[in-house]
Amino acid sequence: MGLATKVSLVRSLKGNKKECISIKAAANLLGINRTSIYYKGRLFSDEDLMIMDHMDHMHTDNPTWGSRQLT
Repeated sequence: MGLATKVSLVRSLKGNKKECISIKAAANLLGINRTSIYYKGRLFSDEDLMIMDHMDHMHTDNPTWGSRQLT
């Protein structure tokens, strides 16, 4: 069973008022961290993606540069 399936199983317990097992116990039984249940990813703006792509190219072209030179 994959992580996404396990997380969705535990998330389904959150809305259930008559849950017979706590979220903490369910996550523990499935062997997943509770942070993965509450984590909500965020989308990056086009500008952020463009900047990250540019930084990636700079680092690929100059792998010996540190953070000061990249800045």
